[in-house]
Amino acid sequence: MKTTTLLIAIMAALTTACSTTQNTSPPQYVSTAPAAWERVEDIGEVDQRWVAAFDNKDLESLIARALTANHGLARQAARVEEARQAVIVSRATRLPSLSAGLTGSRRRAGSASTGFDTGSNFSLGVDGQYEVDIWRQLSDGQRQAQHLFRAAQYDYENQRLQLVADVSIAWYNVIFARQLEDLFEQRVENIEKNLDIIERGYQRGLNSALDVYLTRSSAEQERARWAQQQQTMLEATASLQLLLADYPSGQWTATINLPTIESAILAGVPASIVARRPDLQSAWFQMLAQDAAVAIAHKNRFPQVTLSASLDDAAGNIGDAVDGSGLLWSLVSNVSQPVFNGGRLRAQEEQARQRLVQAEQTYLGSVNQAFAEVENALSERRSLMTRVTAVEQAGENASAAYDLSFQQYRRGLVSYATVLEAEQRSFEANSSSLELRYRLLVNRVNLNVALGGAGKTL
Repeated sequence: MKTTTLLIAIMAALTTACSTTQNTSPPQYVSTAPAAWERVEDIGEVDQRWVAAFDNKDLESLIARALTANHGLARQAARVEEARQAVIVSRATRLPSLSAGLTGSRRRAGSASTGFDTGSNFSLGVDGQYEVDIWRQLSDGQRQAQHLFRAAQYDYENQRLQLVADVSIAWYNVIFARQLEDLFEQRVENIEKNLDIIERGYQRGLNSALDVYLTRSSAEQERARWAQQQQTMLEATASLQLLLADYPSGQWTATINLPTIESAILAGVPASIVARRPDLQSAWFQMLAQDAAVAIAHKNRFPQVTLSASLDDAAGNIGDAVDGSGLLWSLVSNVSQPVFNGGRLRAQEEQARQRLVQAEQTYLGSVNQAFAEVENALSERRSLMTRVTAVEQAGENASAAYDLSFQQYRRGLVSYATVLEAEQRSFEANSSSLELRYRLLVNRVNLNVALGGAGKTL
């Protein structure tokens, strides 16, 4: 698809009112977007309170803490305020500037033969300067600052949304790590129980030494894996604590299990995410700011008119300087026109135009990337749900096979290698089921973020 066609499609409709001086609302991507997602979930208005679907007050409390304390979000809030002050600065450049000054001096003149004469001199002055915005160059500068301010606001909203997602994922990662640690602990306990049975059987001459060695080896390997998972649990907890601006001690009590959420996700229609996703809106205002920069660079080649005025009063004492008895004033106009600069201004204008092209392509690429993120997340969700069902069924069969194999081993019907293989299959199925349920929760979070859900909990 050609860039011009895509831009026309994007500019076809405008949404979301904007406070700038022109109609610069983020556009909708309507002409080229399909009516529905290829991998349809449920078409309906995207839920802005998707965190509530997890139905976990602890998670909502953690999110509230992060939104208050997170350092990255606080840093972005400061950038928003910086951009707001830049708007004030740009507005001030369109107004006259005035400065007042009071100077005083004391001088002694003469010689020893003629005598010395000592006198004081005071001067009170007011100077003013005003640049006439003939070509609306200063207005373009203010417009650029306003667009950058809006972009910073949307960057803040995007970082806030991402923080909600990061805390949610980190929370469930802690729970997943803790449940997996419990699974390793249970496996070690089962192997140690089997080892005790096999050693007692060996002492009675019922089992071979090989079975004892194999079981001992398996027990030590699982203890090592259990220790590794404990470290993983600690690191997962520390990652969550960093998001909350807490000390990353790695100590946390996660007592719940990974939930299973059956409700569908309302995906809306593809065209709607352009006006809803804050990252796309930020990219849009970045492009508008660069468009204003092109106008400024172009008008730098035009004549500039500046008016300067001064008002001075000088006297031998402060009182006379203030009473205005000896006022002097002047009014000067200055017109400057670039004549020769070696092509610098023209090149700077072209640079600005090329940066605008880059901003346009960045925006268009971001829109297409947003569509891909939603489609991929919808596809992954469907795949994960199918895999969860299959793996859970496999886990039930593997657990039954393990119990049966150990019973048959004790009766001398199968070798212990068969027991080890059945036990390994059972563990892998159970751990895979746990991982898939965790990934399903992560997918749910990422899908809501891709759809532009705000993550509000109230």
